[in-house]
Amino acid sequence: MERQEIEKCLYNALNPNDAIRREAEMRITDFQSKDYCSFVQNVVSIFKDINSSMELKMLSGIILKNSLHSSDAKIQDLYEQKWSAIDNNTREYIKKQIIECFGNTNEKIANLAGSALGYIARIELSLNLYFDFFDVMVQVMQDDLKASAVYEAVSTCCATLTNETLFNFKMFLNTIFNICMMKLENPQTSANIKEVALKCTMNCFKTLQDVFNNENAVIRFLNSIAMSTTTDASLTPKALICLNKFVFLNYNLIENKIPDIITFFNNFWTLPSEEVLVQVIEFWTILAEIKEINFIEEYLEFLLPHVLRLMKKNEDYVDLKWNAHKASAYLLETISETYGSKILFNNLVFNYIESELNSGDKIRIDTGAIVLGSVIVKECDQQLVNFIKILISYMKDPITEESCLWCLAKICETNFYAVVEHLAFLLNQTCEIIISKSPSSTTAAWILNSIFISLNFVKQKKIYSTKFSLETQQALKECAFKQIREHFTEILKVLIAANENVSLENSTLRVALFAAMAEQIRFTEPEYYELLDNVIVYCQNKIVECVEALNKASASHIPIIEDILSNYIILSEVVIGKRSKDSASFLLPVYISVLKSKPSSAIGEVYIAVTSNIHDFSNFLEEFVPFIARDLGCLDSFILKSAINLIGFMANSIQKNFFHLSTQLIPLLIQNLSSKLISKQVKTQILSVFGDIAISLENNFEQYIDMSMMIFMQIINLEKASDPNYVDDLRDNVIQMFNCILFATCKSNKLREVIYKLVEGIKKLLADENSEETLTSIATLITDLKAVYGLHYDLNGKWVEDFYNQYITSKNPALRNAVQKIYN
Repeated sequence: MERQEIEKCLYNALNPNDAIRREAEMRITDFQSKDYCSFVQNVVSIFKDINSSMELKMLSGIILKNSLHSSDAKIQDLYEQKWSAIDNNTREYIKKQIIECFGNTNEKIANLAGSALGYIARIELSLNLYFDFFDVMVQVMQDDLKASAVYEAVSTCCATLTNETLFNFKMFLNTIFNICMMKLENPQTSANIKEVALKCTMNCFKTLQDVFNNENAVIRFLNSIAMSTTTDASLTPKALICLNKFVFLNYNLIENKIPDIITFFNNFWTLPSEEVLVQVIEFWTILAEIKEINFIEEYLEFLLPHVLRLMKKNEDYVDLKWNAHKASAYLLETISETYGSKILFNNLVFNYIESELNSGDKIRIDTGAIVLGSVIVKECDQQLVNFIKILISYMKDPITEESCLWCLAKICETNFYAVVEHLAFLLNQTCEIIISKSPSSTTAAWILNSIFISLNFVKQKKIYSTKFSLETQQALKECAFKQIREHFTEILKVLIAANENVSLENSTLRVALFAAMAEQIRFTEPEYYELLDNVIVYCQNKIVECVEALNKASASHIPIIEDILSNYIILSEVVIGKRSKDSASFLLPVYISVLKSKPSSAIGEVYIAVTSNIHDFSNFLEEFVPFIARDLGCLDSFILKSAINLIGFMANSIQKNFFHLSTQLIPLLIQNLSSKLISKQVKTQILSVFGDIAISLENNFEQYIDMSMMIFMQIINLEKASDPNYVDDLRDNVIQMFNCILFATCKSNKLREVIYKLVEGIKKLLADENSEETLTSIATLITDLKAVYGLHYDLNGKWVEDFYNQYITSKNPALRNAVQKIYN
């Protein structure tokens, strides 16, 4: 393969003529697949050549990095095989050539080089090669011209290794941290390089979590952030973004530093920069979302005046842009979720809302409605009566329409009895807004959705609000149901008609309409069941129509059509759940047609629909097995997780009858469990499903006990440092899996053969750090093992007593209760 051939293809790939460009792209792909080594060498040569045009350099750099890494796990695995097959001398030469491009005066070219080397390091480190990568980067960084590319390389390597593998960074952590800090701590560093350093540091946070166990490292990082905010005004928002991500990921390690960080953030309230104010609000939102530690309460009186000030829309306000106004509204919502009505009834907040809504000024009423909607929580009905009248009177004014409707939607969902008096008017007005195709149709649809959510709750619960007597609640309930019955058919017609007329691109309105329809169908009373028969037919016809469109669709239209198709499947799922008679068999052919169509998220939605109505589909489950078997080889996480979840429900539903299906599915699940192409979340889910399968198969699961023990041993031997949260999840799930196996096969001799090994494995786990969830599962398994096998298999050993004594006083009630049962 000659360089000239590739260079010509690259030039043609830049050609505006579609046919020439497509042919060039096909040839480039062909070159790469036929002789990967030669292809990469030639692309690097073009990329490095000072005589190459800037366009050619850019394109070759993009192709180079895309030939080293892919988000598709199968393609990434192929690249790893091809790269590792290149002889060592050639690999070293390619890396040297790429590093030479780090000093390119064009920052984009330098960063492409950094990205490419980062992907090479991601491949080689995972294969136990290139162990001097980070040390080499320290040396290269001595040249300021190359610092930006170094940060790109380190950032790319750490982020992809952390997210895609179980690589253990332990021996490199200090070096990586020093690289991140090197330029941030230097007052002479330019703002551009500091910005790249901040980005790199953020991408390395997950990698560096163990470093931040050291207080000196935390102080060093915080000082570097403080220094960055004084270097250049343009750096301040970026430094605060980095600090916010640090707090979000490490709040449990830096609890004693939070007051100092609060003081630091308070320096920025008066800056005129919208970007900076958004980050200040974001910081407080992060603190508000941390439920297990109360960081906010003592600062509320200081915080609320600043937030209310930012709720006013400035002259430059753009509705589609995230800004201080929207960030402040979200913060108020988040705080209210934690502190309940305490925020609404705070004198400052309540008086502010009252003043704005009673002002007569439409702009102020708009602000008051947004603040009220942001702080509404359950059981504030009586305090909202006067506010509701104002909201309803301004709900069709162009200036206040959107905010008043949004606030009413929040009230309908949280304080439904407060609107019953106005329900008929509200139903008529929202339907009118939807029919008129107003810009506020989406919010009007969410009001209907909220109304039916509350009605469904009222149907199920005798007590909806503790603020009203049972007699009053019953009267309000009867009044609401009477008004809904009068409007029920009309509402459904309006929603269906609006859905038929919504443009393909307007997904936000479509989602709101489908959500409202689904909640209305869940509410349907027996007298309207015939309507549901029509909805079933409607869903069937629309699914058929969408499948036909999907199979003919171009790549650009597939996401839109699969979204519409998915919504109809979800709607049909709700109808089946409400009116199951014959509806599952009626929809079965169209569900199968979706599974046979082009791969799309709709396939996952079919699996979810069947899972949700598993008993209605119990006679047809075998028809889904070939498709499930096919999709167990799919790398789309949504489809794969939906298919695996359905297997668990099938096992629980048909119990012993699952045996004849299991022989086809279990080997595929085992294959997924051992595949490095499958995501971490899916693997923990598979372990959970194995527990369901064991319980359904009972003694027939005996043939999988050796395999289960092998999985158990592999998991307990994983190094926790590689990914603590993932390893904890695996441990917890595999312990629970064995609890199910014990329940299912306790009389099996095969299980008795592995109990000693299981006990030794538990001892090994207890010698390591474990999450409280894992310890709780271990305690439950020990209790159940003792119940089945008594004091045999060292189940009365000192290790059990030590475990009991260590955790019997745990502050975690679930763990403490589980441990307590060991000797009960």
